[in-house]
Amino acid sequence: MKHCHWLLFAGLCAVSHGPAYARSAANSYTSRDIAAVKTTVLPVIDGALTDKCWKSAANAEVFVERQNGSVVADQTTAYLLYDAQYIYIGFRCKDSVPAQITARETVRDSKHTGDFDNTEDNVELTLDPFQSHRVEDLTRFSVNALGTPSARLGGGRGSRAEWKGDWSGAAKRTEDGWTAELRVPWKILNYPNSWQPISIGINFARYQNRTSLASVWSNIGPQNYLKKMGHWSGVQVPAGAFHPALSLLPCLLPGNTGESPTARAGLDARYTVTSELTAVATFSPEFATVEGAVESIQFRRGEQLFPDHQTVLS
Repeated sequence: MKHCHWLLFAGLCAVSHGPAYARSAANSYTSRDIAAVKTTVLPVIDGALTDKCWKSAANAEVFVERQNGSVVADQTTAYLLYDAQYIYIGFRCKDSVPAQITARETVRDSKHTGDFDNTEDNVELTLDPFQSHRVEDLTRFSVNALGTPSARLGGGRGSRAEWKGDWSGAAKRTEDGWTAELRVPWKILNYPNSWQPISIGINFARYQNRTSLASVWSNIGPQNYLKKMGHWSGVQVPAGAFHPALSLLPCLLPGNTGESPTARAGLDARYTVTSELTAVATFSPEFATVEGAVESIQFRRGEQLFPDHQTVLS
């Protein structure tokens, strides 16, 4: 009889602990850590992961689906290196049906203007340098399978390409999927000023258009829990290399009132006081030509409707 009681107790323990073990396995893919690895050998940003330096890079492996946390079938591996000038990122994207990899967009920054987000195969690096866990502070760098780069810089940075700085990305098709490389300069980022190694919030993501699957390395879930992002630990940021910089974007708008020619001048200014503080100012703005009103003349797959902007002259 005693043996029966012990068996019943053991069975209850197994039932009660089963879900806990499942939750523990799911949680193993959140708040993950990746070590900072410096390199003295610079990779060529051509989309092919053939440079020897990638063999010594830190690896981010086992990507999971954001919706349910399950390990995806077509896996991705991200590689991470850095030096005093750049951050280097590589992606190896396996695909069991490589002929169906989708990549059409060739316009820079199209992803973050809504043109190919979740409509094309792409990979993305997300940085949270201050680990504030706020969407507005996140910085994202992405390329699609053609190598078309798109970026969204946090910290109140405008969407104009002139404010984003120069970074590069490339991609290449392979027999079992595709690969990509990114090179991001430290000088276009905002980050804590420190002479000691720090930890930076980080995540890697991939969207596979054929399966409509969004997978991530550190699972933040469908509710976008940014506190569950990964941690890039032991990063020696180039604190001594920072110098204040002033960027100016002058503009001149000629016109005609019907009687005589007119001209209107304006100026956008951006000053990086420190690596943590940036000031932006606009002098004499022309509200009829703000960024949201300026329409491009580039070719697109669909029709474009340009609204009529009128300036009332007094």
